[in-house]
Amino acid sequence: MTGGAGDYQLRLYARYLNVRHQRHLLRLWPSPKAPMWTYQLDDEAQPIERPDRTGTETLQVTMTADQLDTLRLEVEQMALLETWSGDIDDIVEDCRQITDATEPLTATSDDVTVALTVRQWKVVLAVLEQRGPEVPKQDRARCIRQTHKVIDTQIRHRLPPGRVLGI
Repeated sequence: MTGGAGDYQLRLYARYLNVRHQRHLLRLWPSPKAPMWTYQLDDEAQPIERPDRTGTETLQVTMTADQLDTLRLEVEQMALLETWSGDIDDIVEDCRQITDATEPLTATSDDVTVALTVRQWKVVLAVLEQRGPEVPKQDRARCIRQTHKVIDTQIRHRLPPGRVLGI
């Protein structure tokens, strides 16, 4: 292959013919310097768009201080795990925003009202769904399930369909 140092564009096409056979085509060509952009491909090998974080509609959920702590801990843990694995689901920024939004809330009473955007609630629910079965301690797993149920009961009917994690 001829060429040299510099910036190149890269496109990988993958086609799964069946369980044992795959085809790949890798294309490279010179390109001007461009910012790095990581994205995920859908089943048809087309880029999945970056999430729209411009929505400002907020929904409020009332929960106990312990449930708020569970929410924070699991979102922070997921941000660490996703950062380590490459953040292919593009949720680390959402996790950071959720942590920032819930940080000022204190456990001064039994119940706390948490206001997050629609996307942030979808991320919280997805994180709790994924983390619940992964946690080895039964008490912790029960707290995660209870927190998920409280949120789900109060706002699930107001969330648009679609997933935020590719699981």
